[in-house]
Amino acid sequence: MEIREEFSPLFEKYYSRDEEAKKEYEEFVNGNGKAYLQKLFDSIPAIEKDFSLLLPQDYKNFVEAKVAWSLYGKENEFRTYDEKEIYEFNYIGHHKGKSSLEEMHDYFIFGQDYGECSYFFDPFNKLGYGIDAVWKINRGFVGNKNIWFDLISENFYDFIESCVNKKDSDSNYVFYSESDSCDFTTNDYVTYLANECKKNIGNAKNTKIELEKIKNFLPIINTKMEDSYYEGFNDGHFIFIKENEDVFLKNIALANLLYVIININFIILDSKKMRFLFLTSSVLKKRNSSLWKKKMFVFACNEHSFLSPDDILAWDLFFIDPTDKLGNGADAIYLISEKSKKLEEACYVAKDIVDLFRIFAEGEELNTTPIGKIK
Repeated sequence: MEIREEFSPLFEKYYSRDEEAKKEYEEFVNGNGKAYLQKLFDSIPAIEKDFSLLLPQDYKNFVEAKVAWSLYGKENEFRTYDEKEIYEFNYIGHHKGKSSLEEMHDYFIFGQDYGECSYFFDPFNKLGYGIDAVWKINRGFVGNKNIWFDLISENFYDFIESCVNKKDSDSNYVFYSESDSCDFTTNDYVTYLANECKKNIGNAKNTKIELEKIKNFLPIINTKMEDSYYEGFNDGHFIFIKENEDVFLKNIALANLLYVIININFIILDSKKMRFLFLTSSVLKKRNSSLWKKKMFVFACNEHSFLSPDDILAWDLFFIDPTDKLGNGADAIYLISEKSKKLEEACYVAKDIVDLFRIFAEGEELNTTPIGKIK
């Protein structure tokens, strides 16, 4: 691979990007940024020797250039670890750092964002994407049967460039376990769920046909929308599903719904009195906390609720009843206000997700009559 050695011109662009970046540069120059990176660079030969590995040249060039130790991109934030943190966070060979994770054995952690996500290299190519690839893991979700990694970029330079230019990351989700490694993109994983449900349940709906029906409504809906946009299947859905995989694998209604969510090309629908919004990562788990215990799955909300502060208005939530507790079928769509205390106060709005899209496409009003009782 071609090694691009000059990071300085890239960061001239970054530091002139906006006022926040200029402030970062002043802090870096006036602080001990260059000394911090010089000490790290001087330590790299010892680190490689102690861990018996070679680090990507792009990473070493970045440290040597001494142009930044942290930066903010569009999706990814990054702060490089100093030599002390590298020894603390890594568990490679006979070395085990104080804050290292056993599941990260033989992966080289070199930095983190400003939350719980760590960036790492795969120096022994255990994941099969090469030793230059940049990966991310959420430390808070380590401990599952399969470890979930996020493949950020093919090499470190491209990762830094994407942050500088505020480009979206083109990431894939990969699952890995010591005994049985397998690769999944998010789309592959949802398809896998649907297929496994079909095996377990039999006579399941054809999710691809259902998706085609929905896509027939999209041109009609799009003509009504001035600000439709797409966020797609995201971390919040993904983590929630992994934590409850045994439930999802046994229920085709959930698999069908997830297949639709990942494959449609926007997340807002409009009706006369309602704006439908697929829940995103920051709210999915929170909004499912109560209804999930009752075997319901919340997947969307009224956008007007989404834009209202939590302490002012209760959210209007869309959910399905995958165990058919409410008696209208496992695929039926319901609407309930979060302030409601009983499931009987939910409203039956559509027979399935396809019917819901039809209602929005045809401009019908959603039913707001509570079901009254559980059948």
